[in-house]
Amino acid sequence: MRGHLAKKKGRYYVVVDAPPGEDGNRRRRWIPAGATEAEAEATLATTLGKVYGGTYVDPSRQTFGAFLADDWLPAVRVTLKASTAKLYDTLVDAYVVPSLGQVKLQRLTASDLNRFYAEMLEDGKRRGDGGLSPTSVRNVHRVIHRALRDAVRWDRVAKNVAAYADPPRVDRSERMTWDVDDLRTFLAAAGEDDLGPVWLMLATTGMRRGEALGLKWSDVDLDAGRVTIRRTLSYEGTTPTVTEPKTAKSRRLVTIPAETVAALKSQKARQAEVRLAVGRGYRDEGYVFTGPAGAPLNPTTVSRSFTRLVEGLGLPRLTVHGLRHTWATVALGSGVPAKVASEVLGHSSIAITLDTYSHALPAMQEAATQAVADRIFGSR
Repeated sequence: MRGHLAKKKGRYYVVVDAPPGEDGNRRRRWIPAGATEAEAEATLATTLGKVYGGTYVDPSRQTFGAFLADDWLPAVRVTLKASTAKLYDTLVDAYVVPSLGQVKLQRLTASDLNRFYAEMLEDGKRRGDGGLSPTSVRNVHRVIHRALRDAVRWDRVAKNVAAYADPPRVDRSERMTWDVDDLRTFLAAAGEDDLGPVWLMLATTGMRRGEALGLKWSDVDLDAGRVTIRRTLSYEGTTPTVTEPKTAKSRRLVTIPAETVAALKSQKARQAEVRLAVGRGYRDEGYVFTGPAGAPLNPTTVSRSFTRLVEGLGLPRLTVHGLRHTWATVALGSGVPAKVASEVLGHSSIAITLDTYSHALPAMQEAATQAVADRIFGSR
């Protein structure tokens, strides 16, 4: 790529000759460089510095909102699970575009993002009743960061300014979980609930919601007390969608306790009875957890049922995903090695487990210190 100065109608321009495009045609860019030769020379030096430094991008007036809606979302949507794609669309449409959509993509700064995050924390809820939580704001930041990372890869911007922004910290110690007593109370009542086997599976294995709902009987070995996670179930509208597990390590073998095995045996027997009662109208696709006519359960419906049950029991507020966090916290606090917990949870690395559940580490360290002391001083 080459560049030189040119003058037209009393104004200086840096003229950049870029390599031919895919169509083979020469590409020439005229970049305004000021009204004086000194300004023009400075702009030329800056431009050539970017060219030789590999950070030059063609000037563009495209807005951040247009980039997201016209280029980025359509490109990444086909690579995402339906539920993730829907989340990206919602976050972009509800938060990013209204506040940052008119900002030129190449003029967006880390300061712009910091102001945006502060506004969301202060007054970000769409119904005007307060600010978003740090977790929600950080989720928006992750979408922006990924979008700008791709913008760099596609030569739309020179750098990812989101990498220099300061999204709010999420206090891991405040992650919503139950203690063992709350969990026991819930499971005692859940035994009478239609979705009791689902709750027990989630609470005793730390599975993700979609992983449990995606289980088929061919994945279950009741004699050995093991299940294999091979798929994740989600819904796109009213249509069930099956995808691969979240990561390579999410495809895993999980041991289930005797209590969960017993619940699954009862579940299988009930399904057989329903299948006979419904007859030809029964939709048998082999799923472990199904609706009245055999169709796989909708994850959103499951979450709503969980919320109603929790509220009815007067337990501390928790999401379905909170059962996974509760399992992990109880496991680590009970002395389960972090490596083992990471494998059960299907994390891609033990570092994710340790970072996510760092609030459980002090108790683990205390137990480990005492165990070593007991061996040294002969207490055991």
